[in-house]
Amino acid sequence: MIWLNHIKRKRIDNLAEYLCAINEGNYRIKPEKKEDEFSILEDELYKTVVMLREKREKERKEKENLTNYLADISHQMKTPLTSMSLMIELLEDSTINKEDALYIERISAQIYRLNHLVSSLLILSKLDAGVLTLERKCINVYELICTAIEPLIIMIERKEQQLFIEENSDIVFTGDFHWNSEVILNVVKNCVEHTPCGGEISIMYEKNPIYTQITIEDNGEGFDKKDIPHLFTRFYKGKNSAKDSVGIGLALAQSIVKKQNGEIRAENKKMGELDLQLSFIQINYK
Repeated sequence: MIWLNHIKRKRIDNLAEYLCAINEGNYRIKPEKKEDEFSILEDELYKTVVMLREKREKERKEKENLTNYLADISHQMKTPLTSMSLMIELLEDSTINKEDALYIERISAQIYRLNHLVSSLLILSKLDAGVLTLERKCINVYELICTAIEPLIIMIERKEQQLFIEENSDIVFTGDFHWNSEVILNVVKNCVEHTPCGGEISIMYEKNPIYTQITIEDNGEGFDKKDIPHLFTRFYKGKNSAKDSVGIGLALAQSIVKKQNGEIRAENKKMGELDLQLSFIQINYK
């Protein structure tokens, strides 16, 4: 009896170990075959493993195919969009009346919007398929922020907004400089659009033993409470969304941050006795 119990315990331990390996993504097939009371369970377990392997491989190929299709579509769309942009520039340089100039300005804005949407969808598809490789290099946070906000300086100046950036050249973290710059750009752009003229935007950051935290806040209209759980959902347009928004900037930011084992969240907070509401987004890089 002791010997039989030992054999059963060993078989149970082997099956439990195999299940743990499966949960960790190791879909190996055990070559040994023993005929005993565990054989039926073992057979069903191996069939499930094979099915899971085939399903995973099929999903991987489908994601790769989707990424390739989107890349082809993006390439095909870029050509006519570029041609349209060039024609719009030629029209802008010519002598036209005010009404025609307004139409041209609107068309130019829609072309820019469409270009941004195509590029964002392509990046998201690559992230979903796992084919977008992110670098792991040391990043200086202050340098990252300064690089990211550069394209927004003119927009900030036009709205006469005040931008405050904490200056600390000693804080660094490991990640991809280019794509994290894209994250900061999307978040700050969102703040600029939802902060009134003369408003304030602040970017602060700190590092602790667990993660590096970047906080971007503004004194704009704030997030609607019903929108907060869905802010990072693709194509979601909240109550206070801009008219031309497609709802993909924050979703793209979240995908890039998660790809680097980080997290991003949005909240409102009240300041002082006057209950002034600030909206802020925190990005944590582990």
